[in-house]
Amino acid sequence: MQSISVESPHSQKNRATPPSQKKCKLQFDYSPSADGIDFNLLILFHGLGDSKGPFASLGTKLKLPQTATLAVQAPEPVPYLEGSFQWFPSFDFLTGEMLTSAHPERFKGLVRTRKLVAELLRHLVDDCGFEPTRIFLFGFSQGGTVALDQVLFGDIRNLGGVISISGYLLEEQHHEKKIENGYGGYILVTQGEKDRTIGNRATAEKKVNGY
Repeated sequence: MQSISVESPHSQKNRATPPSQKKCKLQFDYSPSADGIDFNLLILFHGLGDSKGPFASLGTKLKLPQTATLAVQAPEPVPYLEGSFQWFPSFDFLTGEMLTSAHPERFKGLVRTRKLVAELLRHLVDDCGFEPTRIFLFGFSQGGTVALDQVLFGDIRNLGGVISISGYLLEEQHHEKKIENGYGGYILVTQGEKDRTIGNRATAEKKVNGY
């Protein structure tokens, strides 16, 4: 089973080149590894209505060996909620209700975000020196949707792995065709038994098995 790699400090360049905000449209907070060896990279995606700050703090508190962390902020502000962000349109402007799969802007917004995340990943690989197989994605709720979407439909096909906490692909994505042979890495999806957004265990399993 694939896992985060740890190697001797003498077998690699210790520090990766820090990512440049000028190279990407998405806002992010980057923290090098506490042990001085940026061999792996963990990218964190927050949930609906949150921001990058709490996840940047989480990344540094994990203190994963030889692992830099990067917390990314969703590109769209949540209407009428200062300091809150969303990865794709989530609310009806008139009613305030959550958008459903019947609303085309939801999927269009996810595709826009897919391209922005791909731009960031390409910068991390081409300019910062991180190997795709040593980049891992961690997403919560709507951020989990973005993380799963990126490994399955993004431009870089060999990312190291993805963890999604209470996040699933959108129902609208059933029509998307698998790219090449699909994603060959490892995916972990978890969900609480009392999650009102996702539903019960049977509902969750149906969502996962549908892809």
